[in-house]
Amino acid sequence: MDWGAYYPPPTGTTATVVGNVSAMLDVGCGFGGKSQALADFERGWSLVEFLAPERNRVKNNRKGIYSASPPRICNWNGAADADTTYFAQALLGCLWQNIHQDVSLLGIFYDTRVTAHLPRGRDVYGTLELTEFLSMYTMGLSEIAISVDHVACIPYLWEPGTGSASTPRENGAVDLAVRWTMTAKHTGDSDLLGPASGAPVYLLAGSHWRVVRGTRIREEWTVWDEIALLRQVESYRLTHP
Repeated sequence: MDWGAYYPPPTGTTATVVGNVSAMLDVGCGFGGKSQALADFERGWSLVEFLAPERNRVKNNRKGIYSASPPRICNWNGAADADTTYFAQALLGCLWQNIHQDVSLLGIFYDTRVTAHLPRGRDVYGTLELTEFLSMYTMGLSEIAISVDHVACIPYLWEPGTGSASTPRENGAVDLAVRWTMTAKHTGDSDLLGPASGAPVYLLAGSHWRVVRGTRIREEWTVWDEIALLRQVESYRLTHP
């Protein structure tokens, strides 16, 4: 795909020029999404149509993994083995994907004192605040599908002799990096996306998790393009009034 088209250059008119991203974040992501959607509409280009192949890929790659007990990560050599991939698929499948979505299971994947650094400068502490964030973000979305596209891990604070390939280290941790993608439909009212639009949406995300004792996340850093998400919804509104 020509990802250069994802952020097209401004046309040079005051109606379609979009300011820098930092300025738009200061004003609000909603304004940035609407401005870019209007620019797309005026030049006859649709981000929703552009992302259609990616949405189909995610739907075909999704895994319906459900886990009511915390999966353990036993491999510590940095490879994307079955343990680390399963952990990512189980977490995202349980907490995001509509097939088995159950935010009450968040506590089996996260330490109660988790610190999470989330898009647009949102910092949350503890499983309660993280649950509120997750509920806010999935509000109004249906047919959520998740694809885990890449996983890598490295040991953190590793002490020789405290673990093996088959036994997790009790005093160590692993840093897990995951690139994942999500598709959904905006079929309900949402505090983030506004009134239901029916828009198909796509999200590309990257998460870094510090997993302690092979089971629970103590720290998280997650990023995605929130303006692009709003841009898709606003573009769909313009073409489907």
